[in-house]
Amino acid sequence: MESWNPHATFVSLKIFLALCARQGTFPCQIDYIMAYVQAKMKGRVFAIIPDEWKELLPEELHKWCGRPLRLLKALYGYTFSGRLLYDDQAEFLRNYGLRETEVIALWKMKVQGGMLLVLQYVDDFLAAGPTRALEDFKVALAKRFDIETQPRADWYLQACIRSDSEGNILLDQQRFSKSIVRRYLPNSPEFATPDDIGKYRSPLPAGFKFTKDDSATAEEVPALEDEYAP
Repeated sequence: MESWNPHATFVSLKIFLALCARQGTFPCQIDYIMAYVQAKMKGRVFAIIPDEWKELLPEELHKWCGRPLRLLKALYGYTFSGRLLYDDQAEFLRNYGLRETEVIALWKMKVQGGMLLVLQYVDDFLAAGPTRALEDFKVALAKRFDIETQPRADWYLQACIRSDSEGNILLDQQRFSKSIVRRYLPNSPEFATPDDIGKYRSPLPAGFKFTKDDSATAEEVPALEDEYAP
């Protein structure tokens, strides 16, 4: 069985939100609770709960420790858990009437008043559409999976989703940008100083491509660290 499964990319997210804005809807967010544990196992897979765990488990579970147990649901850490969850989700979406589009992990279905749209990312969905169709979809999904819903989506793929008074849907990547800064400048302050802004704002020339010739030599590294390290 393949472990790979399709899930939303940032491009998928942008296309999904553009379609939402086009039909005048804003997405809700659907989170799967303990998602992988909801996925049905395929084949015969066994696991053993170590005897040492007895002191951490309720007494009624002690009899299951130290013996092979066949898994009926997937587990976190199991190679194929993501694929198993995707297969269950895809089966539900197809049976509900949604169809995959050419955009990765974007599903759609024509309904009264517009389109029902679903963006799929492992244990997190975005869904949008006419109010009645969207509510019916959430009710049906809740009968099959253990989920929590938010009326309005907020964060997805490290981007903040918001809208303005004209119905435009905007993406704020402040969190993602901060994570990049923290990765390469771990001692940087929370807010950039004027000196920092002047130091790091100059972009590279358009079309510039790094090559091995652009790498710093061992002798140049200390000087670069002194100049750019916070």
